[in-house]
Amino acid sequence: MGVSVFTGYNNGNYDEVSSATSIKLPAEYINTLANQYDFGVIDLADDLSSRVGVLDLEVATNRNVKIGGYPADLGQRQYIMSGPATLESNGRLHYTIDTFGGQSGAPILDNVNNRIIGVHSAGYRDLDLNLGAALDSIKILFIKSP
Repeated sequence: MGVSVFTGYNNGNYDEVSSATSIKLPAEYINTLANQYDFGVIDLADDLSSRVGVLDLEVATNRNVKIGGYPADLGQRQYIMSGPATLESNGRLHYTIDTFGGQSGAPILDNVNNRIIGVHSAGYRDLDLNLGAALDSIKILFIKSP
């Protein structure tokens, strides 16, 4: 398939690596490219859960969050920023947390319990606004489905 996932990646070092066996995207994203559906699920050839752990999923609400990722302007190191996020009625989370190209696809984590409540998808420098797909019960079912 040509896609590999590296866990704990930091400046060329990583904990584990596995290849993708399949990738699935919501039909709503394929048909409309709407930000609120801009996420995907990668199935791996290896079960890495016992070695790297698994984060729980939770329906998004207004709360303080953190977003980690690999901003292209800062090299190959992971950075984590935090701040408040607002759930919009259109299924998106909005926040002013500083992000940059390369962080798309990063989990949006509840700042207290580290549960995934969304996926970072876009930033708008002119508006000083970043956003991600907010998890709801339907998206969680999609993610968990085989």
